[in-house]
Amino acid sequence: MSTVDEVEMKPQSIEATSAEEIEEDERESCFGWFIVFICWLMHTIYLGLQYSFATLFPFLLDEFQESRGNTSLILGVQIGCITSFGMFAGPLVQRIGHRNAALTGHLLQILFVILAGIADT
Repeated sequence: MSTVDEVEMKPQSIEATSAEEIEEDERESCFGWFIVFICWLMHTIYLGLQYSFATLFPFLLDEFQESRGNTSLILGVQIGCITSFGMFAGPLVQRIGHRNAALTGHLLQILFVILAGIADT
């Protein structure tokens, strides 16, 4: 059995970082901040729509001339879709990575908000 004194301590060497590695790290850092911005923007839009639904509800009733039940179904479907798509997020993150999965999800969310905005009924 060896003691701590008998174990040979080897100094770790510090490797010089090349200019290419530094450039790659800077690009990676910029891409990371872009992802953070997109996530912040989409969460702001999503939570803004969700929390302001009670304020928008009378205007939605007037605009679409639907019953209160059908109009309130909008928020229920939105929350249900976000909750149910969570089960697909894990495997997607494992397959394409967390950054690409987040960016893909937020770009799809932007697309669906735009499509919902031009809906007639």
